[in-house]
Amino acid sequence: MQTPRPKSIVQCERIMCINDVPPEHVTRMFAWLKHLYQAPSRIYHNWEYIEEMLLAAAHRVPAKINLAQYYAILFHDAVYEPGIKGSEAASVKCLRLFLKSEREHGLWVSPQIILRASRIIMDTINHQPTGTDSSVMLDLSLMRLAVDYDAFLSYANMV
Repeated sequence: MQTPRPKSIVQCERIMCINDVPPEHVTRMFAWLKHLYQAPSRIYHNWEYIEEMLLAAAHRVPAKINLAQYYAILFHDAVYEPGIKGSEAASVKCLRLFLKSEREHGLWVSPQIILRASRIIMDTINHQPTGTDSSVMLDLSLMRLAVDYDAFLSYANMV
């Protein structure tokens, strides 16, 4: 049985219960990220992958994810070029740039949340958690590898 995916930003918001984030911020963020994740070179690290992670976080993670984890899920592969190192650091810069631009719309995210989200994203380099927030994100990031053999081969071929 295939896991249902969120069909809209509104459904993702409801699933994730992120009450701290204004809906208009989520709309701008999803539009910006979808543009990046739907680039033609994105076969595996694409928007569908992010939707799967959000849905898994909502249904499989025992506790509600925090805001730093939420941002890390959304931005951890925002910049991705196969075989090129430094994508994680570039994705952190992308997160910081987006959140800085959101200040013009009155959204201010604390430096602590940005730092924690950045650390989680950087932990995806070696998939070794350096903090308690990272473990959940790293598990979600690798969940596509915990499937039946045929699906695993399909994902492996995409990478």
